[in-house]
Amino acid sequence: LVSCPSHYSVAVGSEADGSQQECVACGKGLECVGVNGTNCTECSACLSGYYKDAAVAEGCKACPANTYFGGTGAEAVSQCEGCPSGSTTEQRVAQTSVGACVCDASLYRAVDGDGDVVCVACPTGAECQDDGGGKSCGLRTADLACGSTAVVGNWSRVNESRYTLQSCPSGHSLVNTLSGTSVDDADELFRHDAQQCVECLDGSQYVLRSNVDRCQKCPRGLKCRGDSTLDPVDAGSEWVSEVVESVGMIYRLVSCPSHYSV
Repeated sequence: LVSCPSHYSVAVGSEADGSQQECVACGKGLECVGVNGTNCTECSACLSGYYKDAAVAEGCKACPANTYFGGTGAEAVSQCEGCPSGSTTEQRVAQTSVGACVCDASLYRAVDGDGDVVCVACPTGAECQDDGGGKSCGLRTADLACGSTAVVGNWSRVNESRYTLQSCPSGHSLVNTLSGTSVDDADELFRHDAQQCVECLDGSQYVLRSNVDRCQKCPRGLKCRGDSTLDPVDAGSEWVSEVVESVGMIYRLVSCPSHYSV
């Protein structure tokens, strides 16, 4: 016996007279494709992304959509690992790594503390409103943008960990808690999903420290522009900035021009 058809291997046997020679179907996790349906002599392991769960004369089967397998010689479909929650292979089969799993549009890809790939909910401040009415995440893109518009704020992460909002531009208040305040990312009140730069309202609010304070209500004696601009209604009035516990840094009216009182 010189060769066998596809998915068989040559079995010589132990008898010297060759009476035990035969073609034997490839076992689990093995196949032999051959050339033009023949010329198979030895079975080889199923390639990455494939499996074979029975010793039959068939080829290896592709791992189903939304799964992957990076090794070789898989003997059961259960060895095809499922994609992380919130991701799919977009109908592609026979995938070989978790890199083939694409997070849903409203999520972004990260690596957790155990080194596993996860799909993470998009922080409020990085959500993009799509033309069709749906939402996507601006942190999915290399330039951190919603289309041609950059996500507001300075976002960063170490390697592929979760993103943290580090700072906001002038006229915005950094928020990363459910109550609308800003805390260190190690604080127990910190909420990844709540992170955003809230724009202070032009004409009715101001903020002196964008990365620390909330937007403050504009005093009657100031013309506010949403940022830290100091523009008194009455020329000659004196204002100072001071920190008020549980409120933040505010403008305080110290004195007024002649014929006015504080």
